[in-house]
Amino acid sequence: MGQVLSAFDLLNGITIRADMFPIKMAEQKLAQHWMSFYSSDMLLIYDRGYPGFTNFFLHQNKEEPQAFLMRCPLGFSKEVKSFVNGAHKDTISFFRANKYSSEELTSKDLSSL
Repeated sequence: MGQVLSAFDLLNGITIRADMFPIKMAEQKLAQHWMSFYSSDMLLIYDRGYPGFTNFFLHQNKEEPQAFLMRCPLGFSKEVKSFVNGAHKDTISFFRANKYSSEELTSKDLSSL
């Protein structure tokens, strides 16, 4: 079994990139694999399987930061829960790396950012 990852240009209605990957490959890893293919003038929109501190960090720390929007599942963090349960229509949240995220970033070659 496999899964398809697609990058689609909403404005022009065209597929920019598409590929198949093993079903066991995590969506977050797929997004990281494609980071170098996107230009800084693109707004990347991700579904619920993509958010994670490492992905946030990689988008924000490219040579030219990459604009992105990631839909988060309700249980993603206390910040997400607080926002959903609150009365505000928008908010700015700051996320800190936990031990797992710190170890994951330490193990990556970040020289290509």
